[in-house]
Amino acid sequence: MKKLATLALVLALCVSMTGCGKNNKEAIKNAVDSYFTAMQAGDVQALSAACEEGYSDEMGLVDFEKTLDESFGGDEMGEVFQTEAKDFFKNVVGKVIKEYTLVSAEEKDGEAYAVVNIKQLDFDSIDFSTASEEFALLGQTYALEHMDELLEVMQNEGEAAMQQKLTDALAPQLFDKMEEIVAAAPYVDTTLKVTVVDHGDKWLISGVYEQ
Repeated sequence: MKKLATLALVLALCVSMTGCGKNNKEAIKNAVDSYFTAMQAGDVQALSAACEEGYSDEMGLVDFEKTLDESFGGDEMGEVFQTEAKDFFKNVVGKVIKEYTLVSAEEKDGEAYAVVNIKQLDFDSIDFSTASEEFALLGQTYALEHMDELLEVMQNEGEAAMQQKLTDALAPQLFDKMEEIVAAAPYVDTTLKVTVVDHGDKWLISGVYEQ
């Protein structure tokens, strides 16, 4: 009787451990799905919520956002420019991953991770220098075509107001051109290792690494 009780206890423990493993793997898959689903939807807020703060990103998305902030993030550019920049980043996020396949979810040596095959936008092929050149040309053209209007604003409201009017008018055209450049970029096949950490009530992405 004692042996049967011991055997039952061992079996119960095995079932319990197996169940936990399955649950964790499912949690890992769900966390990874949340990350890529948010990315494909261009949902920057949901994407941020799926990750730990300061997570490691070898895909280049964090660096890309940082570059945008450094180049276009100044409040002095005005509200219209800021809105266009945010919309541009959201649209780019939605294009980063064309498709993804979750190959496996694992827990090894105290680390939880998933292996994912993706078709990813090739950031290395994107060059915005042509957009900058065209932006300068657009500025010259707009200034010539609206010279009287701009001069009136400068006389009545000052040079800063005139510059702001020019920026507001050109911002949509600049970011439209940049979106065209992104849309023309190729996709590359990449395998990622996505690490996931249990935060008690939620599993979050802690790192995205190219294999």
